[in-house]
Amino acid sequence: MKGSADVDDARRDKRAVVPQTADAALLDKPLRGVADVEAIEAVPLDDRLRIVDISHRVACGLAGHDPSDTAIFYVPDGDVDRPAVEISFSTLIQNIGRTAALLRGAGIGPGDVVAVLLPAVPQIYWAILGAMSAAVVFPINWMLEPQHVLHLIREAGAKAVIALGPTPDFRIWESLMTIVGELTPGIRIWSVTGPEGDMLPDSDLDVHIARHAHEPANSPARTVDDIAVYMHSGGTTGLPKIVKISNRNASYRHWTLQLAYKAALGELLFHDSPLFHSGGLSAVAFRRWQAGPAC
Repeated sequence: MKGSADVDDARRDKRAVVPQTADAALLDKPLRGVADVEAIEAVPLDDRLRIVDISHRVACGLAGHDPSDTAIFYVPDGDVDRPAVEISFSTLIQNIGRTAALLRGAGIGPGDVVAVLLPAVPQIYWAILGAMSAAVVFPINWMLEPQHVLHLIREAGAKAVIALGPTPDFRIWESLMTIVGELTPGIRIWSVTGPEGDMLPDSDLDVHIARHAHEPANSPARTVDDIAVYMHSGGTTGLPKIVKISNRNASYRHWTLQLAYKAALGELLFHDSPLFHSGGLSAVAFRRWQAGPAC
């Protein structure tokens, strides 16, 4: 963890560069009561959200970090005494762009849906952010019964699935294979190699995105009403139901978290929430990359 002096310096450095993803004048202003909130609300939201494309906002946040710094610390087996696997910001940004390029090369674009069935492995970040950049991402609770997963994939009209491959203590791939014959013909399926799991070279995500290393990371501009993410309910009152989250919705959440959390570059965040949950995705993951430069 950074020392308090380092964090203070980081906060000042962040304020020195006015990010278009936030209101710099508000970042240091305390929220002491209803009057402070009402003063913020007096400015129309459209004037606050200078960048409404959530993928662009996240890209700004990522670009605000030193490329060589660690973006992800990953402990595969929960052994806190084992050195964590470290993924740099440079690698994360590259893999997000490559994943988006892979999807575009497969004919998947804006409005198309990519389902993601992954636990907490590093690839979940570039799978979700890459899919969100190229299309509409749909993180699905991989612990659901196969028939519920089938219902969600079909209901969303997903054109691709990114799922954990055969991995000890997980049955994500095996469950997916029980329903694959009922999915839309031609749906693309990519696998992710889990801890001590089997690598499936014909479908491995990292193998495939490596082939797109030299392609430009161009993403189409989105409007406020374009859908960025599908989430689903828990299914406590029947089958899980799909909730469509627009760029405006996701960007507003991202903007408010900057005011509430006031993150500084260099801070570490323990990510203990699943990314198929709105809190885990928007309140934790997006918040992690909220301190971006002017872009």
